[in-house]
Amino acid sequence: MEALVMELKPNIKRAASTSAITALILILVAVIALFFINEIVSLSIFIDTFNELGLNLSAASVSAWASVIVLLGAALLITIQSLSLHHARFSFFTDRLIYTPASVIKLAEIEMPYGMIDSAKINRQNLPKHDGIFLHTKMEKNEKIPIPEVEDAEEKVSQINSLLSQFKMRQFTKAEQAYRMENIMEKI
Repeated sequence: MEALVMELKPNIKRAASTSAITALILILVAVIALFFINEIVSLSIFIDTFNELGLNLSAASVSAWASVIVLLGAALLITIQSLSLHHARFSFFTDRLIYTPASVIKLAEIEMPYGMIDSAKINRQNLPKHDGIFLHTKMEKNEKIPIPEVEDAEEKVSQINSLLSQFKMRQFTKAEQAYRMENIMEKI
């Protein structure tokens, strides 16, 4: 088997910190929304409805339960993202890519020859240094293969594009040699 040229794995810690920041923003929005609902409409409308159903609630308990639900949702979001990135792996050889896509469960490895990959480009994120990479393929639907949360994404894109160029040059050289051999054989 050929030697491994480069292997990329998502930075799970950085992805978790991004998710944590997103979760904190969502929690802040939820708290502000609860505050405005309480100030404008008053939570008593909702509390009276629940009291008629036999649930004795107060504004404090509604706020507490809403906070718990939002926190559990944030924890679930971070956990799912970390689990899905844990299995992702992108192994670059001289003539092909073997990768396992990001998924909560480990999926089978996919082998893709470089002839099916057009180029690699940076997938810019809103937060600094949280970039990923897109591998643009030559498939029917012009599919993009995402490589999330890559450290030194610009350098890695340059290395991937260099691998793709080297592969194309080797293919061109092989085709040129085959053409020359064919011409030589015709002359004989």
